[in-house]
Amino acid sequence: MKLIEIDIRRILNREKTLNYWGIGPYALEKSPPDPGRKMLLEYCEEVEAALKWLAGSAGYHRKTINRYHSSYGLKCIAENMTGQYISNGAMITATLIMGFQYEIFHYGPNCCFNIHEKFIRLAEKKAAGASIKRPFLWQ
Repeated sequence: MKLIEIDIRRILNREKTLNYWGIGPYALEKSPPDPGRKMLLEYCEEVEAALKWLAGSAGYHRKTINRYHSSYGLKCIAENMTGQYISNGAMITATLIMGFQYEIFHYGPNCCFNIHEKFIRLAEKKAAGASIKRPFLWQ
């Protein structure tokens, strides 16, 4: 068993409503919990990609939850930086592995973290410069 799988299992044991699509009651309504939870382990490379992106976040924890950015928004920034698809649940799992606290965002599958705005702004600037060029499907 890989170390990342051990970390994911630890988070899944702690967070009973976390699955591939997100966290909370809304995420459970989208699909039965067991397949979504197993998918986090099956697609652990998505969690690894999110962890690589979050590696620079050490020292960017804040005392309060940053409600300006949700897990879904962070996953989009990370995808632009890494060029790899990252599910909402994989981003949430990675932030929890990194020790961030969370709060469920309204009644959806997303959540917000105590991640500092400075880290997000730096990441957005880097993502804008490193944006993956995707061809238009209709051309």
